[in-house]
Amino acid sequence: SDIIDDDGTYIMWYTSTKKWEQVDGETVPLCEIKHATSTDGISWERTGDVCLSLREPAETRIACPSVRQTEDGYEMWYCYADGLAGYRVGYAISEDGLNWVRNDDVGGLNPSTEGWDSEMVAYPNIFTYNGETYLFYNGNGYGETGFGYTKLQ
Repeated sequence: SDIIDDDGTYIMWYTSTKKWEQVDGETVPLCEIKHATSTDGISWERTGDVCLSLREPAETRIACPSVRQTEDGYEMWYCYADGLAGYRVGYAISEDGLNWVRNDDVGGLNPSTEGWDSEMVAYPNIFTYNGETYLFYNGNGYGETGFGYTKLQ
């Protein structure tokens, strides 16, 4: 999950499993990303509103939101997967933090053609350091083979 302090209101985006399903003989969680708010960072109000849902019928998982606030609203990086395939990093934008438009082709991250991140890129985490924004992510085996980073524009 990711939390932002927006003028005294804490906003959190988190992964929520809506059900478990059999996919090619394996049990996988069908996940989506939801939203909650808090005034003190301890007690949270969850509306149940889904910010990012699965693309039917192939997508099985969408998880691990990493959000940053911009002048125009919010940007989110997350990971998603079809069936039992490895994760990809997706990207979405929102004006209000509730209604998101996915644009995975523009802001997402796909596995490399070979090497430690050739099967999966997962669990994105963005942060800014010395005025530059970076995205950290795990590679194959959910990070078993390493993690990497890229500088965002």
